[in-house]
Amino acid sequence: MLNKLEENTDWKSKYQDVLDDLTVREHEWMQIEKLLRKTIGRLSIAGRGLNSQLDSHLRLIQTLSREKRDAKLAEALDQLTDILASLDDPQVGKKISVDPTRSC
Repeated sequence: MLNKLEENTDWKSKYQDVLDDLTVREHEWMQIEKLLRKTIGRLSIAGRGLNSQLDSHLRLIQTLSREKRDAKLAEALDQLTDILASLDDPQVGKKISVDPTRSC
């Protein structure tokens, strides 16, 4: 009988340990997410002034991050790659037109 009581207590203890660990990790993830969103906002501000298309897209990214619209944010970040490529290569820039208001 004592053995069954120990087993019962053992799984409860393990369950509580796992739950406590997940709670700590969730808090850490929330802190990391907060830091990443703050970084997105600051980098969006720092990158402005080079190009009007880039500026409007950076504002969009900052807004989507602040509003936690993560699916749209991922799309906007993918579009940012195209915009940055167009700034790096003027020939590509003539061919690429990204609408910062598209589907966001």
